[in-house]
Amino acid sequence: MQDVVVLVPTRHDAASVAALAERAGTALGAAGYSWRLVFVDDSDDATVAVLAGLAAVSNDISVLHRSPDERAGGRAGAILAGLEVAESRWVGVMGATLQHPPELLVDLLEPLRAETAQVVVGSRYLDGEEGAGPPDRVRPAVSAIARRAVRAALPGSRVVSDPLGGFFAFERAVIDDVAINADAVTFLLDLLLRGRWTLVAEIPYTAAARGAGRSSAGVTEAWRLAWQVARLRPVDPVRRPALAGAPAVAL
Repeated sequence: MQDVVVLVPTRHDAASVAALAERAGTALGAAGYSWRLVFVDDSDDATVAVLAGLAAVSNDISVLHRSPDERAGGRAGAILAGLEVAESRWVGVMGATLQHPPELLVDLLEPLRAETAQVVVGSRYLDGEEGAGPPDRVRPAVSAIARRAVRAALPGSRVVSDPLGGFFAFERAVIDDVAINADAVTFLLDLLLRGRWTLVAEIPYTAAARGAGRSSAGVTEAWRLAWQVARLRPVDPVRRPALAGAPAVAL
């Protein structure tokens, strides 16, 4: 069993997956981890062949290709599918477009290895503003608005500064037998509010320019996020009667 399995949902990311695999593998190997990359692929283009080629030359890379009728749930559904084949104590999650620097996987995993956290979140907001490399400021602005809305509606999400991010790691036991919605816009938000954890940590990162692909942000995603928040409000730990006397979570 590996120390860590890194799940990478992919869709039409042929231009970036080889570089991601090389950089992630180099970083994790140098840090002494036994590791596996699992690409959960929803592609219908050249990405399928590129990933097959990577898996053919490395025993540390696996590909779980989902046919169109298996893709319900989007990114969260892909992560759940990956977890079914991931056998490791720790699980990392990152995007395939190189916005999440693969070298920082080591920093993300260190609090888990040191047993100072069960969940570690890569945050774009630790310095107060989103660190974004691309010149296009529309997506960062939309992301910041969504973050503020979610933190206002779900006080329990304020335990981290970037609860909607896609770059994080956790101990597998945190979500054992925990119901995570496959159609959640962001898996991390469900993990934070439903998961069994007591210690959380964050590391800062600056989002790099997208290596390829398009953002999924849009009206449909906004409605899906609103529905996810509505489902989570009853389980928000700050709202639970049993925690009525607990300290308030800071904004």
